[in-house]
Formats: sequence, C-alpha cells, structure tokens
Amino acid sequence: MVLSKLMKSGSFGAAVQRSLVQIQPRALAHSSSSGKSTQKWDWDAWHKDMIWSKEDVLSVHAGGHHPDAQKERGVKHHTNPKLWERIFYFICLPALVITSINVYLMEQEHKKHPHRPDYIPYEYMYVRRRKFPWGDGNHSLFHNPKHNPVPGIGYEVDL
Repeated sequence: MVLSKLMKSGSFGAAVQRSLVQIQPRALAHSSSSGKSTQKWDWDAWHKDMIWSKEDVLSVHAGGHHPDAQKERGVKHHTNPKLWERIFYFICLPALVITSINVYLMEQEHKKHPHRPDYIPYEYMYVRRRKFPWGDGNHSLFHNPKHNPVPGIGYEVDL
C-alpha cells in the first residue's frame, strides 16, 4: 500500500520503480491454507531477486565508469599515480603548511589581547546541588583559575 503510494507520487526514479514492480509480485506469495487470503513474504524469491549479476553491477556502478565496465567497452584509461603524488606534494602539503602558519600567527595575536566575559552571578548558572568529591567541592575537575569562575566568588586570577 505504502509502496504503491510512493511509486505513484514520483519520489522514486523510473529504474527503481521498474525493479520494485518486478520484485514485488514474486516476493509476496498468497497463501490460503485456512480459507483466508493472506499475503506471506517469500524470502527465497526476494533473495533471488536481490542477487545481481556482474553485468548489472557494472552497468549501475558509477554510470558505467567502473574499470571492468570500461575494459568491456574497450575504453583505454590508465590511472596516473605520479599525478596524484605531485598534487599531494605540490598542492596539498603547501596548502596545509600555509594554513597552519596562518592559524598559529592568528592565535599568537589573539593571546596578546586576552578577553574573558565578565562574571555575573546569575541564579541559573553554576548551580551546585552537592559538592564535588574532590578538592574543596566548589571547583570543577579541570578547573582553570584564569578562565573558570567559581560560584559566588568569580574569577580567582585577574588578567
């Protein structure tokens, strides 16, 4: 029922519609042992329909650009590993180094002018229902006195 609605709505491609129409009647077998007309899923028929031949796979895979499909059509296409090695060494690595240097320099400039938000003791922030089991119970496990305020006190270290 849902399958037929989806097929009529046009949300499937034409090839998928054709394959589903071919599979559906064989996979659903009618059994009427007790006089009732019920549908039973035939797993063997479904499995046979799902096994694709090599030709089916090659024709579908990447629009026929699979190397075996190209060999069958007589297309001579050779991959060039040297090209990709040169692209890696002369384009990718320099781009990685340049962006890494850029990020490092920007972070160094950022460290010269530190900024942290002002501590405002809102009611809903830094709620402690019970103390932490370490230290004085008011500091988080990875507490940084420069960047993490303590509830009720604020920042412990001024910048």
